[in-house]
Amino acid sequence: MILKQKQRKKISDIHNIIYMEVYGSNRVIYQVTSSTLNKSKDKKSVYGVSLKDLCTGESASISNFSNNLEKTVKFANLLVYKEIEPMGLYNAAFYRLSVELNTL
Repeated sequence: MILKQKQRKKISDIHNIIYMEVYGSNRVIYQVTSSTLNKSKDKKSVYGVSLKDLCTGESASISNFSNNLEKTVKFANLLVYKEIEPMGLYNAAFYRLSVELNTL
């Protein structure tokens, strides 16, 4: 158990900021978040997507969608355009991943 505590201390900080926020016509807030993970001496940026329905209060998020900001913003814009609700976020992300894998 002591070993696990020492391993947890290697990840010192996670800082989240909202990079982009869009209020959709379907009353859903779409956000792209940026996180910096300080792991030992290395810093790693990851970008996430979160959705919150203002009518129902439902929300969903993927905190580490990609390490590419442009890719994450394009995905968020697609969500806004297609008016994806929070409950559809994971299906949309799986679909996007399958499209990317098929183009390789």
